[in-house]
Amino acid sequence: PSTQFGFPAQVGFSLFPEDKKTQFYRPPKPVKITNLTEDHIEICTANKRITLKGISREVIERLFQQTRFSGIDLCNWLPEFDWEADICAMMTQLILSGIILVEPPQL
Repeated sequence: PSTQFGFPAQVGFSLFPEDKKTQFYRPPKPVKITNLTEDHIEICTANKRITLKGISREVIERLFQQTRFSGIDLCNWLPEFDWEADICAMMTQLILSGIILVEPPQL
C-alpha cells in the first residue's frame, strides 16, 4: 500500500499547531518495538526505522496501541517528562519519519 504523508508537519512545519491539544494518529502499519539497550528503543515500521533514547518500552507500546491521541494524553502518560524539551523532541522524530502523523486542526 502507498505510504501516507502528513503535510505540512512531516516536512517540519506546524508540528504542534495546537500545542498540547494537537491531535496525532498512527497510520495502520505494523510496528516492531525492540530494546537495543536499557535506555534505547528501536521502532521499525514498513521502511522506517528510528531509535529513541530515555523512554520506557511501556510508554512506546502504549503510544502504538492507540490509533489517535493528543499531546495532553502524552503529558498524562509521561508526567515526569517536560512537554517542550522531552515530549516534543520525541514526537518530532516520529512525525518527521512518518511513523506518527499530525491531525490537521479543526477550522
